[in-house]
Amino acid sequence: MIIKKKHIPFLEVPLVEHCNLNCDCCNSHANYVKNSIYEYEKFKEDVSIISEMVHYSIVTFLGGEPLLCDNINEYINYARQKKLADVYRVLTNGILLEQMDDEFFDVVDVIEVSHYPEDKKDSAEYNRFLELKARKHHFRYYVKM
Repeated sequence: MIIKKKHIPFLEVPLVEHCNLNCDCCNSHANYVKNSIYEYEKFKEDVSIISEMVHYSIVTFLGGEPLLCDNINEYINYARQKKLADVYRVLTNGILLEQMDDEFFDVVDVIEVSHYPEDKKDSAEYNRFLELKARKHHFRYYVKM
């Protein structure tokens, strides 16, 4: 029997609950959480089940700060392998972007940087960096103040 997959526009995947900033206004309370990671094996198990029943337009990997997840590329690649969505997006504060390897920029479709006052860089610096990376790796990006 063929089961038709349900279409849902968005899925948010909190890879980590902790953050590298300490914002007083954090709506996810990441500044109060100790290191907490969505274990990769559990993620794979969950995605394997979900991907049989549901297809998403966009999957957003977030946190806390998702770039604190050392193997974020593996998470995105696995979701992509299971055809979980059409678009794979990362919502980040941007601080760790310059430390990310080329594979990260190859596997992601959209990077959205939410710029916070606690970050000493200005949004123009993120725009310059991401513009160069996007030309090479073909992803879209947004920097929000």
